[in-house]
Amino acid sequence: MRRFFLVLPFSLSLLIGACFAPGGGATSDDDDDPASDDDDGWWDDDDAADDDDAMSDDDDVTWDDDDDDDPTKEEEFETCDDADESVRTQYVSADDSNSMGAAALRRSLLLDHERVNPGPAKAYEFLNYYEFDYAPAPAGTLSIVPELVENPDVPGDYDMLVGLVSEEMPNSRRKPVNLVFSIDTSCSMQNGGLQVGKAVMNTIAAGLDSGDVVSLVKWSDNSTVTLDSHMVGGPSDPLFLEEVAALSSSGSTNLDGGLAAAYTIANANHTMGRTSRVILISDGGANVGTTNADLIATNAEDGELEGIYLMGVGTPRATDYNGALMDSVTDLGRGAYLYVDSIAEAEARFAAERLPELLEVAARDVQLSISLPPGFVVDDFSGEEISTEPGVVTPQHIAPNGRMLYDVDLLDCSIDASSAEYPITFSANWTDPLTGLETTKVEIFTVAELLAAEHARLDKAGAIVAYAQAYSDIAGITGTSARRNYLEGVLAVVSAVADAQPDDQDLADIVDILTEWRAMY
Repeated sequence: MRRFFLVLPFSLSLLIGACFAPGGGATSDDDDDPASDDDDGWWDDDDAADDDDAMSDDDDVTWDDDDDDDPTKEEEFETCDDADESVRTQYVSADDSNSMGAAALRRSLLLDHERVNPGPAKAYEFLNYYEFDYAPAPAGTLSIVPELVENPDVPGDYDMLVGLVSEEMPNSRRKPVNLVFSIDTSCSMQNGGLQVGKAVMNTIAAGLDSGDVVSLVKWSDNSTVTLDSHMVGGPSDPLFLEEVAALSSSGSTNLDGGLAAAYTIANANHTMGRTSRVILISDGGANVGTTNADLIATNAEDGELEGIYLMGVGTPRATDYNGALMDSVTDLGRGAYLYVDSIAEAEARFAAERLPELLEVAARDVQLSISLPPGFVVDDFSGEEISTEPGVVTPQHIAPNGRMLYDVDLLDCSIDASSAEYPITFSANWTDPLTGLETTKVEIFTVAELLAAEHARLDKAGAIVAYAQAYSDIAGITGTSARRNYLEGVLAVVSAVADAQPDDQDLADIVDILTEWRAMY
């Protein structure tokens, strides 16, 4: 028998000092409770004010981030009425190469709680989450790898994937680090969050080397520095692991104190040749005030030294995880954002070989532009930002061992015999993190050259985007049969790609998720 728990309104939950055991306190059929609608299943929206539209309505739970903060969803993409005979240059952003929280969060809500978080698809975070087999770029540069395929049923309708790939860096070659863990130990973290947070820290500790510096700040009602500027002796330092093991949950949430203490320590150890990061671990049960926002953004600025970036790690908080917190702090702090729902996920995402990708920067302020031939327009874009004005699109950092993926749908509105010979120009601009010098790389391919090349990565990206979009689209579909039919269509798309790439475990996993999701109807 499934048990359901009352989800306290967000403002009240911050004031509770005592922790209730899981399942303790009142449970109820919450037809009248706008904070939780679990009594009939995730598809039954009991709250009359919440009407299952694709963006939902901000009157249910804190994980429902109704603000449409995905600029691509406010963008009216081009049509053939916009086409002309000039070359059109689009500037694009796929967000930081390590922003990937949405993929694990939505999977966890679906499989563990039979709930779907409506709102923007954030397909770019799904593309960041899954693996793509690009060859590393030569040291000190980036590679531009475009792929293109034409819809066999609609001439002039193209899908394009552009991979911007960084150089390889083994963990043994990264710089020494100055890591300050700022972990939420409030009451809400007892529901799995603290256990997962400990697994994250233990896994990172296993990849540290002699000379790395770690500190630990815990915060609930108050913030406490439990380990200050400790230089580890090697992997899995015993003193650090002892402090992590001793953590327990109690009290309410004091994010202000936890961040202020973390940045004080981080700045004290911030020296040339050492990578400094604040790693915030929380279930999202707090808001970022103006003071904290300024603190995070100011420290993330690159000056004579590289900034102190903030990595956000979201942990389980049942169905009311507040993703807005981690989205906000990692955008301000220019660091990675991951959601970790299990110990196994922690061990996979923070393994030693992944630390350079999570902690280092291969290129700063990366911006990609795509110059399209006359008559071509952008029909759709699965990234974060796109504009013909470069100043509108925020440059992003890319990590070593990383890649930024830009999924673009194009229309050739001219469709004449010469279209295949038209060039598409890709230009990447970035700042070298060591020298501070600005660098530009340009690659030019004709449409025919791109169509003749391999496109397995594009096919995989298309399957992932279809899967990601399902989380957004499903809320706007009325009726059990209609939703099931929609999911069968998505499953057919992903299965076709998975069958063509039978060794790809990511695609196999997505097929399993969609199969289980469809069975919920």
